[in-house]
Amino acid sequence: MGCASAQVQLHDVRHVKTFRTADGQSYEAWYYGRTKVTKKDLVIKISINRDTESIEVFAEGNDPGDITGLLAEIGRNLARQFEGSGRVQPVFNIHIKDSVVQRSNLLSYCEIDGTCGGDVVIEDAYVQRSNIVAGNVVQPRDERDEEGQRAREEERQRKEKEEQERIRKEDEEKKERERKARAEQEKKAREEAERKKREEQERLQRQEEEQLRKKKEEQKKLAEQGNSIGMKFTLIPAGEFMMGSDEFDWGKPVHKVKINKPFYLGTYPVTQAEWKAIMGDNPSYFKGDDLPVERVSWDDVQEFISKLNEKEGTNKYRLPSESEWEYACRAGTTTRYSFRDSESKLGDYAWYAENSGSRPPKKGYCAGYDKDDWFSLEWNWKTHPVGQKKPNHYGLYDMHGNVWEWVQDKYHSDYDLAPINGSAWESGDGAIRVDRGGQLEPRCQVLPVGGPQQ
Repeated sequence: MGCASAQVQLHDVRHVKTFRTADGQSYEAWYYGRTKVTKKDLVIKISINRDTESIEVFAEGNDPGDITGLLAEIGRNLARQFEGSGRVQPVFNIHIKDSVVQRSNLLSYCEIDGTCGGDVVIEDAYVQRSNIVAGNVVQPRDERDEEGQRAREEERQRKEKEEQERIRKEDEEKKERERKARAEQEKKAREEAERKKREEQERLQRQEEEQLRKKKEEQKKLAEQGNSIGMKFTLIPAGEFMMGSDEFDWGKPVHKVKINKPFYLGTYPVTQAEWKAIMGDNPSYFKGDDLPVERVSWDDVQEFISKLNEKEGTNKYRLPSESEWEYACRAGTTTRYSFRDSESKLGDYAWYAENSGSRPPKKGYCAGYDKDDWFSLEWNWKTHPVGQKKPNHYGLYDMHGNVWEWVQDKYHSDYDLAPINGSAWESGDGAIRVDRGGQLEPRCQVLPVGGPQQ
């Protein structure tokens, strides 16, 4: 009793009560206190039985490790006491229940190889890193230990699943962060691409607006001031019309032509002053700077255009196609002339045989003059300054009469297979080119806009 009491005193415990049987064969002492190192609460009961010559030590506390350590220390000190007194080596019967047993504590009663001097009963407890030989350990009296192991295995599996789930969630979160980062990068890339696209569109729009502004300025200049040699031009809008005339074989078949783009056409026929400014000479029969140039071939006109383009630093000048010319001459009308079907108004719009000389020819007169003297002195036919008659609805002058006007097309006997898109008809083996409009030469009438002349 004294040995056990001394031992518990080492662990900072207080004696509470001692009981003794009437015959003095049994003693029971109760202690309460804290463990020396960890300061954990515990209750200890020491029972001594003289009949059985046994000492029983019971301990209860919140920390199983502290309790088993205390009991192990008590056992070691008791063993030394017995050995010092020369008494027989005691036999220890250890019963551990509902606890966690450290391997080092059990070695106090067992050899290093795992053999023990007494019975060690482990009930509803767990031995950590124990090397106790199975034959020396009394198995649990029920299956609660197996259930505990299953529970611990289930707990291990649960924790393992939790760890796997944690890793999976972390991986998903990482992937989600990466996805969001990629999405943000893609969004920024799209926004940057859209910004560049808008900037490019705005740049192109500004460029188009600038080109349109310059074009309008050029159009205004061409309309008001003309080019460098004073040629004036009129903008002809895009559209479509019925070309030809059933009145003459060479005007058939009447067919629809579409002019896809607007174009500029000289407001007046080319004057002699303009011709001289480019070509340096004047082949005309009648002389005068403001008179239309005449006695020039189609090839002469091509040379004039080439030199004009060179002077103006462009390649835009050309002859109109026959369909462009007729479209511009009609100016949106469908009548025989651009003003009406009747010839009664012809003198208001054109210079022709009956109004271009000092007196008109005899009624019904047709060609019958000397071909070497086109302009008879008897009637004094002559050309007249451009722009003195009324313009058509597009603002073009002298489209009927004064002089014939060359176009780009080759001559064909009719309009079978003629282009319908406004382009010049230059296919075919013939070398004759087309001129349109009429002139003051002594014929019975000025031809309408519905057919070609060579």
